Amino acid sequence: MLNPVIQEETTGCGIASVANILGKTYPEMKAIANEMGIHAEDESLWSDTHYVRKMLAQAGVNTSSQEIPFESWQTLPDLALLAIKPHQVAGKHFWHWVVFKRVGGQPLVLDSASYLPSNIRTDFDAMHPAWFIEVKPPSKAAIKADNIEIETARQADYPALIALWEDSVRATHDFLAEEDLLMLKPLIFEQFITTLTLQVARAPGGEIKGFSGVGGDKLEMLFIDPSARGQGIGTALVEHAIDVQGVRKVDVNEQNELALGFYRHLGFEVRDRSPVDGLGKPYPLLHMALSSIDGPESRLS
Repeated sequence: MLNPVIQEETTGCGIASVANILGKTYPEMKAIANEMGIHAEDESLWSDTHYVRKMLAQAGVNTSSQEIPFESWQTLPDLALLAIKPHQVAGKHFWHWVVFKRVGGQPLVLDSASYLPSNIRTDFDAMHPAWFIEVKPPSKAAIKADNIEIETARQADYPALIALWEDSVRATHDFLAEEDLLMLKPLIFEQFITTLTLQVARAPGGEIKGFSGVGGDKLEMLFIDPSARGQGIGTALVEHAIDVQGVRKVDVNEQNELALGFYRHLGFEVRDRSPVDGLGKPYPLLHMALSSIDGPESRLS
């Protein structure tokens, strides 16, 4: 099942389209773009093609060097950034970015516009493309954690996991009070690391770049080294948890919008809400479960 990315800003179609190609969520792609100096609200980019190429190139994905005039849907490559709804304002050209791709030989368009009844489009006569940029399908190394091995954690890894946990929480949980973080730190070892089934994402040199903790059918922990975010490590760990460990549920802090978008992209949906966390602290939790109950093979594109 395809899970199209929806743009969260009116002018974020370029960021969303690149996210659709790279298999990232909108918040993930926006964070990467912002670090590159690319912002959806920058009007100078609204009639520019370089910035989408730049984001794809950073991920190791090649594109055609020129925009190619649209001739027909049949002659499009299997993957392309497509400019539709072309118009001019004060002599400047503007358009809306979408992604054209063939899945199982069938053509479709991923359109990130939030107002659409479906973001997977086949109403080809209604889109009026102007031109396209060919995208050479990214290798798995471009969208997955390259050369990372997922393996069961060893007891000798525990100190590194606690340090990674703290670094990750400080980078992503800015809503968490310092006294609560310090209170949680010893509990991470006592109540989680020593009681859950832990998997680590280990780099070739032995460094741990992320880890997950599973209890039953629930993903209890997922933390990524801040320096390794956006490299597909979190996705690889979650997919392993689902496909190998049978995970179907996860809780997410309501304030952590990046994590919420990440899990939604992987096929989870919010089923319930608690006003406090598991320790009774005022950090609301969203209880999520896989939207498909038939198995992991039906949840991902």
